[in-house]
Amino acid sequence: MRKFILLLITSLVFLQVSGQILDPVKWTFDSKRIDSDEFELKFKAKLDMGWHLYSQNLPSDDGPIATSFVFDESDAVERLGEVTEPKAKTEYDPNFDMELSYFENSVEFVQRVKISTNTVFKGELTYMVCDASKCLPPEYVPYSFELSIKEAETSQAESTVDETEELAPVSDLDSKPEIFDPVSWSFSTKDLGNGEQLISFDAQIDEGWHLYSQNIPEGGPLPTVFRFAEGQDHELIGKVEEVGELHEEYDPNFMMDLSFFSGKVSFQQKIKSGSDSQFKGELEFMVCDDEKCLPPEIVEFSIKLSSEPMLNQDNESDKLRAKGFVGIFIAGFLGGLLALLTPCVFPMIPLTVSFFTKQSKSKAQGMSNAILYGIFIILIYVGLGFMTTWIFGPDALNEISTGFWFNLIFFFMFVVFAISFFGAFEITLPSSWVNKADAASDKGGFIGIF
Repeated sequence: MRKFILLLITSLVFLQVSGQILDPVKWTFDSKRIDSDEFELKFKAKLDMGWHLYSQNLPSDDGPIATSFVFDESDAVERLGEVTEPKAKTEYDPNFDMELSYFENSVEFVQRVKISTNTVFKGELTYMVCDASKCLPPEYVPYSFELSIKEAETSQAESTVDETEELAPVSDLDSKPEIFDPVSWSFSTKDLGNGEQLISFDAQIDEGWHLYSQNIPEGGPLPTVFRFAEGQDHELIGKVEEVGELHEEYDPNFMMDLSFFSGKVSFQQKIKSGSDSQFKGELEFMVCDDEKCLPPEIVEFSIKLSSEPMLNQDNESDKLRAKGFVGIFIAGFLGGLLALLTPCVFPMIPLTVSFFTKQSKSKAQGMSNAILYGIFIILIYVGLGFMTTWIFGPDALNEISTGFWFNLIFFFMFVVFAISFFGAFEITLPSSWVNKADAASDKGGFIGIF
């Protein structure tokens, strides 16, 4: 709960940060031999002016995250007491509205250990820093110390680079936490014709990291946000759409279910291009892995738009669209002819033909009745399709035809009909329904044909 509250606070604060990566703390690590098998492990922090690092001992979990040390379990190492620290400065902190203990400029934490054999002692420290107006998200810094019973000289710890052999002050570069850059952005445009263009914001995400969606519940991390420069002669068409595999899982950093993308994702915005040749703006995003989150980052963009005339492309597009409609019509017509050969339809052809020939006094009347019959079938199916689309939306018929439950129900219906056809039982309609249908068909004319 404590990490959740702090990450929320720092995320809100970073909405005002213009993408700059702040790194106000430099850590160095070394060890000092006390006895043949005892060492003092020293964790030294050097802070930039104006920043302060919080003590291990804070009055409440409702405040910032205290500096803490996690040591890997090792049978070769025995910790002698807890991590010690110098006397901290205690003052009122406006960021959290309480009195807090912290260090400025520099501080050294010390852990005394005893070893039974040569070993590498590893762990991780967590810390948080603030200045007078904002706080940075908690940082996690791994460390390791090479400890040896045989050596009589001070051994120096490793941070993120190889250790040096001399006992000298460790340089800032030797212990500087790794700067992560797990997301690579690229921008492109696609001419859609008629003066419209599709702007694509493509993100390539390193393995193990995830980029949050635009739609994140309150109290969670910073969602991906797009801000387009004002005063541009472009018209936005709709909102930014997300194209990629969206995951929704429990996020341990924020203790809630969140939507995010892994691997890659494309955000797309349609625009009606005007006289400006550039499309400008900025995007803001936040990434996390299973253990930590990086501060929100802002990326500015200026995308060159195509200024070529669209008339020829529009004509070509219309031609292709017209050819597409003709092709669909021909394919549908041929498919209908093939449907006549199916076992459900082919046996009905003689019955239908005999119905019109027996009730018609002449060949011309029989043909006209058959044409009316076909028109009525078209009207019935078009009417049903129109009503379904009008009531349930344009995708309703496609969802019904491809839906799992709909097809499962029809599967069982056909199985029941098949068993009935084999003589296991007989399915009959109510006699009143049958009599009404026969009476309507015997009337002849438009009603009977319908």
